[in-house]
Amino acid sequence: MKYVVSVIDLKKSYEHLRYFVFELPSVVMGGYHPSALPEYTLEDSGCDCVVKGDGEFSMLKIVRGLRSPFVEGERVEELDTVPWPARDMIDIRAYQKIGTNAIIDKHNPVKTEVREEYVLQSRGCPFTCGYCAQMLISGRRVRYRAPDC
Repeated sequence: MKYVVSVIDLKKSYEHLRYFVFELPSVVMGGYHPSALPEYTLEDSGCDCVVKGDGEFSMLKIVRGLRSPFVEGERVEELDTVPWPARDMIDIRAYQKIGTNAIIDKHNPVKTEVREEYVLQSRGCPFTCGYCAQMLISGRRVRYRAPDC
């Protein structure tokens, strides 16, 4: 795989996906939207597989040969067991040019370089907002990394 999308901005993700879909051997989508609407995501995006829920263990299975249009993610109960991303193995600047930075920079009047990276310290939410798909994934349960992890 050459490109990984965690759906934050669905429209932007589809734009990137349509650009790369003919070049890639397999396209996997995951995140809130695909977890809430997996059938719609599979049909509308043109991807090969939708991961519902946590994707760490599912991605390992997919890379090792699992072929299925829908994969139910295994909940990671202890977030401290998930290693931090090996950012030294990728060109992070390439991701920063296509992620939310590309959206933020459009509104940056100074046009200075905007850089960001994500640190996932928790998953889930205890609330039941009607407009949010988080409850479908977390079931109102919150999981945290240890602060010193």
